[in-house]
Amino acid sequence: MHGSVHHPQSIAVGEEAQATLEGPIFDLLRGALATEVFVLVGYSLTDTNLRTLFFDVQRIAKTRSGLNKRTFSISPADGDPGATESPAGIARSIWQQRDVEHIAVTASQFFTSLLETVDNFQLVQMKQEVATALGKSVETLEQLLASAASPFKVINTEDLLIYLYYSLSPLEKKQ
Repeated sequence: MHGSVHHPQSIAVGEEAQATLEGPIFDLLRGALATEVFVLVGYSLTDTNLRTLFFDVQRIAKTRSGLNKRTFSISPADGDPGATESPAGIARSIWQQRDVEHIAVTASQFFTSLLETVDNFQLVQMKQEVATALGKSVETLEQLLASAASPFKVINTEDLLIYLYYSLSPLEKKQ
């Protein structure tokens, strides 16, 4: 939200604007906190203005039936999250009181895992679309890709899948 002083163009909300908690950015933030899956990365709710906004939204969200929002907190904490006396267990308990699920990893670990998950999801989607476009099962497509890549040490099945996906996409749109 704040941006970086090293990159002045990145400052999305300055201190003065943040003090009022009014305006389009805060309306969007309130809406997202109330209705969307929201991930707080490296944030402890120590900023009093954002803390107020967060708890107001949490309070209001509890009064709305059928609202299935989920909020996660990502911050490193040592120890077993199941052990109540460990730092990870204490962090989990504090966030649980806020109706937030705590994940005890660093921001770097979280974003690395998120990127891998998104990449894997995209590959699964591509595989399903290519198999459908070719009239094959996913298993048959996997066998065909493995067979085509095996004679070459510099080509892997993932690269072939991506090539096929982008090669077939324009054809599907023409039909």
